Amino acid sequence: MNKRNMFSAVKSFRPPCAAALLVCAAAFVCGSAAGTFLSAGLRPDGWAGEAVSGYFAALENGGAVTDLAAVYWWLAKYHVLAFLLGFSMLGVPGIPALSFARGFSLSFTMALLVRSYAANGAIAGALLFGAAALFSVPLYFLIASAALEASLELTRRGLLLAPPNGPGIYTRPYFLKTITVFLLLAMIAIGERALLSRGLLTLPVFI
Repeated sequence: MNKRNMFSAVKSFRPPCAAALLVCAAAFVCGSAAGTFLSAGLRPDGWAGEAVSGYFAALENGGAVTDLAAVYWWLAKYHVLAFLLGFSMLGVPGIPALSFARGFSLSFTMALLVRSYAANGAIAGALLFGAAALFSVPLYFLIASAALEASLELTRRGLLLAPPNGPGIYTRPYFLKTITVFLLLAMIAIGERALLSRGLLTLPVFI
């Protein structure tokens, strides 16, 4: 990669649209709150506790997922869906809803583990998906905010027949940012798989 391409790649990571980022972050926080709240009504001896205990029992019997494609999809599925929604006017309601679902799934799973196993559940949650979420969630916001901004502009031009506001919607930096994010997710997936193959980590089935 020459200096010009490197400079373009860096420029593609300009701060996302503040309004789009705020909407995605707000939906994520609301989803996290909803997941924590709804988990309060679940009993450890109910279906949720049975699902968790059954999952860990399967892991003890060698049921951990080690396929790289499965690990990558587990990490990147929300990113992929947000990216695809950015090419449609459906992204305007769909991306905030997806952000809500992402926050809900993380908090619900964590709360479920804590309610079922107390302190051990918190440790298990941190080991299962804490580190991966620490890197993948910020990357999700990069993709989701850019996709929401693109979907909003697409809707503005399509429904209001408004003239273009600035350059094209799907520019070269837009795709450079996306490719870079998915490459970073691939690197994270390779690291996750290395831990999985050594039995040091397992994929939670709930998120």
